[in-house]
Amino acid sequence: MILVMDRSNYTSVRSLTAFQSLASGKRYLEKVRMFRDFDPAVTSGGGAAEVPDPYYGDMGDFEQVFEIVMRTSRNLLAELEGGNAASNVHENG
Repeated sequence: MILVMDRSNYTSVRSLTAFQSLASGKRYLEKVRMFRDFDPAVTSGGGAAEVPDPYYGDMGDFEQVFEIVMRTSRNLLAELEGGNAASNVHENG
């Protein structure tokens, strides 16, 4: 599984994985996911949510991103431990 934080990274990584998929015959495109696909606070059907970049913000922006990352990481870990996402991790190397 390859997790990315925003749409720009998603597009870039999928471009690289498309090339690798063609060269190797492996299915890498399916491994690229938005990190917040695992965020329980994101409503389904609302499109791919990004992790906001707090760089030009204030301390509150950094705290918000910290909370997003912690919440999403906990949920991702629970899914991996429960086997829901495990096939994505081990499939095709």
